[in-house]
Amino acid sequence: NWSFWCLVAIALNGSGPVLVANGEPGRTAESATPHMNGGDMDREKAFRLAERLFKLDGIQRVDVVKHFDKDNSFSRAVGEEYLRFFDFTGQTLDQALRSFLKVVILLGETQERERVLQHFADRFHQCNPDSFSSPGAVLAITCALMLLNTDLHGQVGNRIELNGPLNCGAAHQP
Repeated sequence: NWSFWCLVAIALNGSGPVLVANGEPGRTAESATPHMNGGDMDREKAFRLAERLFKLDGIQRVDVVKHFDKDNSFSRAVGEEYLRFFDFTGQTLDQALRSFLKVVILLGETQERERVLQHFADRFHQCNPDSFSSPGAVLAITCALMLLNTDLHGQVGNRIELNGPLNCGAAHQP
């Protein structure tokens, strides 16, 4: 259920906004790039797999994200390489998200979906660096768009209700 996994808040610290999703700090593009999870990672193998995934070479569309939604260095590398096949330059966030979701089927647990959307956010920000302040901001708005779309069109029992003005900064005031 998107309404549970996409609870997103922006927490301010001394260095600027940091994405917090499901109560845990998210990764920034800088912290996600080293790919060191206790072993060496073959970038060339990651690229070859990403290319096969993009071309659907012997792989079902529904199985694509299974190769880059895990929390390990190889999966992260495959996700980065896969998203390089997408060029979101000049697109609005909603246009880019629609084009991405026409190709990618989001399945799996909350954390897995979030990792896939983090790859999307990183790539969108690379293609449009002046549109948002950081990949974390892109991820936060992407999650909000997904949540609102699910709330509007999905089979959700409890819809979001707003009983007063929306004040996104209220949680950050002393």
